[in-house]
Amino acid sequence: MRSNAPSRDDAFVTRISARLTQPSSMKTEHYVNDVIPVDGNDAWELFCSAFDGDEDAVRRLLAKDPNLVHAQYWYQYPLHNAVRGNNPNVVRILLDAGAEPGRSRFMYRAWQRLLPIAQERGYTEVVSLLESALTSRYGYSPDFEPLADAIRNRDRSAVEAVVEARATLAKASDVRGNNAIHWAVMTRQLWLIDMMVELGADIDAPRADGRTPILLALHGDYWYRSGRDLPPSSIRDGSIVTGYLLAKGAKCTLSVACAIGDEERVAEILQNDPDAANRLDSTRASVLGYAAEQGHLRIVNLLLSNGADPNQPEDLATRGRSLFGASAGNHLEVARTLLEAGADPNADSDSSGCCLSISEHRHGAKGQHDDMQKLLREFGAVKQDYQMSPEEVLEAFRADAPKAIGTSGLAPSLWDCGDFDLFKEMVEAYPECADQLAGGVLGSSHSKSREAIRLLVHHGFDPNGTDWLGKAHLHTAATGGNLDVADALLECGADIDAIEYEEGGTALAWAARKGKTEMVAFLLEKGADVNAAQGAWATPLHWTEAPNADYPRHAPDLPANSEEVAALLRDHGASR
Repeated sequence: MRSNAPSRDDAFVTRISARLTQPSSMKTEHYVNDVIPVDGNDAWELFCSAFDGDEDAVRRLLAKDPNLVHAQYWYQYPLHNAVRGNNPNVVRILLDAGAEPGRSRFMYRAWQRLLPIAQERGYTEVVSLLESALTSRYGYSPDFEPLADAIRNRDRSAVEAVVEARATLAKASDVRGNNAIHWAVMTRQLWLIDMMVELGADIDAPRADGRTPILLALHGDYWYRSGRDLPPSSIRDGSIVTGYLLAKGAKCTLSVACAIGDEERVAEILQNDPDAANRLDSTRASVLGYAAEQGHLRIVNLLLSNGADPNQPEDLATRGRSLFGASAGNHLEVARTLLEAGADPNADSDSSGCCLSISEHRHGAKGQHDDMQKLLREFGAVKQDYQMSPEEVLEAFRADAPKAIGTSGLAPSLWDCGDFDLFKEMVEAYPECADQLAGGVLGSSHSKSREAIRLLVHHGFDPNGTDWLGKAHLHTAATGGNLDVADALLECGADIDAIEYEEGGTALAWAARKGKTEMVAFLLEKGADVNAAQGAWATPLHWTEAPNADYPRHAPDLPANSEEVAALLRDHGASR
């Protein structure tokens, strides 16, 4: 990255140089993390160029492949790096090319995470660009929140008062693109649908992830969940909302028809447009998945006969989600049909496991999963690395070490199995895999952690190695409060004041943010710069005074000992 990037002053550049590390999964010409395959090396260059503010490189890469704008890694896109780098011209180029952070899986790093980054850091031009895009695409207005609050509180009089004072808010949206009808769907208040339609709200408006109100009724929402956030007195059956939307004029698209089992409508659409069988909808979901998840076998067969591909990459599932959906629903004949059509028996879904595991999770306790498990295994389904017990991991290494060490999910798991002699043997035999083997060590407080770090470094492990956005191993140890690991890393040459690029903080800042008092004291004793940061938003003291942003909905509060940590930092000269 260029040394004159506009977001960093000379002191910051002197403290650390560019430390972005290309993820191994992106070192391929066929990289899929969103839904369209791209060249992973080009994607990585775009991530770096966006952070660096290299407009020429950004334009060149997008001209080569416009789909690179949605090359996703760890729920983020090149746009995220352009925002972090305070590069408004690149932000503009990417937005004009269609960059949509709402496509982030689960909307995890969508607009609601991106806009506050620019706001907190004072990147005023970037803030203006993001807000302008939100407004033009979704009718975003910060003034929408009182209406959303009234809807969530199920306060009809408050809703009426808000729209009476400002009727145009019925057509506005929040930072995720939810309009009032989206919120009516999530909260299952039918009268609200009536009111907002009468006020001119678009019943088919997509929000930032592409979900229209009726697709939201079918999918549900990650952030506002029916099983967690809805009061017991609300409508229990979500299909009532789907039917109500259709009665009020919502479009019965192919996705909707497949989900509700309307075979006549499916056949009508396919007769006029056979290619629709293999076309993802606005949420980047396959129509085959909708039918399979609900067990509509005749529709599944109809779609397959029109060319639907059960392995087509879609949102959350780079190898298709239809078989996963059938497994989750325990729809045996649908699963058999998909497998016979070539569906990958080991397909998985982000954060939800694979076909075998979802079948067991949903139906194992009732003893109703045996037939599905048998069918999946007949077609080649196997237990995935992340499902293996410590005993199974050890057995895999003892039986065939070269194969086990080459399996990305197993190497980091070896440390947690408790066999230090075998761990040492693997490090010495496969020093080129030291980084992978270190994965479990960095987050542990094992009695031999210190010895393990020394062993790893001796065999080529870089104590200053980083993740893709510059978060160093010391950051990881500090975040977990693992003193022995941190001490060993420093002993081996780790930079105590290294700054990561995602949030702009040091290891000390991360320890402070997580309330790790002993780690804070340890790092200060070792000479950590109490005020080192990329900017004022990321100082250790600031992070003891601002809410933890990691999971803003579920962990909005500071650690209970944040005042104690703040006092410790001030005693060592911390300032805002």
